[in-house]
Amino acid sequence: MRWAHKVPFVMRPGLLAILLALTTTSAFAQAPSTTNNDDSCDIGITPAATLLVPYFEVDLKAKPSEARTTVFSIINVTNLPQIARVTIWSDYAYPLFGFNVFLTGYDVQAIDLRDLLVRGVVPINTEQPGPLSRPNFSNPNHRPTMATECRAGKASAAPALIDDVRSVLTIGRSLGGSRITCPGPDGTQLQLGANHGPTTAIGYVTVDVVATCSAKLPSDASYYTSDLLYDNVLIGDYTFIDPKGDKNGYATASPVVHIRAVPEGGGAGSDVPTRLPQTFYGRFKPSVSDRRQPLPSVFAARFIEGGPTLFQTKITIWREAATSVGASCSQYSSTAEAPFVEIARFDERENATIYGRQRAAASGAGMTLPPLARMTSTSILFPASSSTDVGGWLYLNLADGNRSRQSWVEVTLFAEGRYGVQLPAAALGNGCSQAPEAGAKIGPIK
Repeated sequence: MRWAHKVPFVMRPGLLAILLALTTTSAFAQAPSTTNNDDSCDIGITPAATLLVPYFEVDLKAKPSEARTTVFSIINVTNLPQIARVTIWSDYAYPLFGFNVFLTGYDVQAIDLRDLLVRGVVPINTEQPGPLSRPNFSNPNHRPTMATECRAGKASAAPALIDDVRSVLTIGRSLGGSRITCPGPDGTQLQLGANHGPTTAIGYVTVDVVATCSAKLPSDASYYTSDLLYDNVLIGDYTFIDPKGDKNGYATASPVVHIRAVPEGGGAGSDVPTRLPQTFYGRFKPSVSDRRQPLPSVFAARFIEGGPTLFQTKITIWREAATSVGASCSQYSSTAEAPFVEIARFDERENATIYGRQRAAASGAGMTLPPLARMTSTSILFPASSSTDVGGWLYLNLADGNRSRQSWVEVTLFAEGRYGVQLPAAALGNGCSQAPEAGAKIGPIK
């Protein structure tokens, strides 16, 4: 900051000595344990190497002015060109389809999933860099073959493939007409996602910074040696639009989940050790670590339901699957419901209704949440409270008891059927924290 004019300041020598002594003592007493502050398991809204859209929903049949859709953006915050690999997953965590987005320096690309799933339209790569951008072939981490592999992207995807993608995202089964085929013993296609009916497509999206344009997906072991990069250069957001939702329609928006590479930098396949105890893509057991921050598994979330202004709360939950590289179709079918440790609903007077292992054992019911990516009302998904209080908060320990299963939770609060706001739940720890056991004292995890 530049001041308009200077004011002389004179300090007495004795006072100066005292202040220097205090400053020196304080600095040594409170010195940070590390100067590399990027080496953290805490998830923040900062440039990242992977973006996660934890849930999307698209109405495939309604006319465009009335159809639900999800739009997300990818932003390159550097002057170097970047390549983003977009992967569409079912809500059982089956990777269905991927495409590449070439971003010039400081570029932004918005993607409407209804355009992709209804019309088969994929983004056309930008070719002309802006005045502040570096040339398109100046990223040292891109493969030499990138120039030919990333020529102007196709304006549409193969119809048979999009038909199959739509089928899995709606009724949960492939049509068997493309590479997505999972026949069971009797020849019928196995479930790779939940059945939401023929008109509603539900799933989630990942976006990774990569070295070239290819068709490889994160479930491919070679993805980690040939394609994946480690530069924290992407940010993004997503918007859920429902023109006919509730009474008058609504739209909500939230940042995507920003997952950093730790440490960052290096070319594809560079084998650099990470101090993270687990990683976001660790379930695929890549021969070269993806170095991505793991997500937490314990959350606290506000809810409001009822009252004169018709408060309503919907909760979005993304959870890590147990499938890995080479998983069979039947293994994806078995991920329909994933176990968890404990959920507690607190009213505004600290009364708790707990859904945990003891209750499950007494009733003979399983302790699971279906499916892995979903959005629903808290009054439907979680145990109801006998309290007359309109609001309160939820404690969600979504570990599976054996490990800290990665998760993400967001809350959407509505009023009067027309106002809505979406926000991430508070994480009580991070992906490097050991999740507490059922019945443990609730509080931040150290």
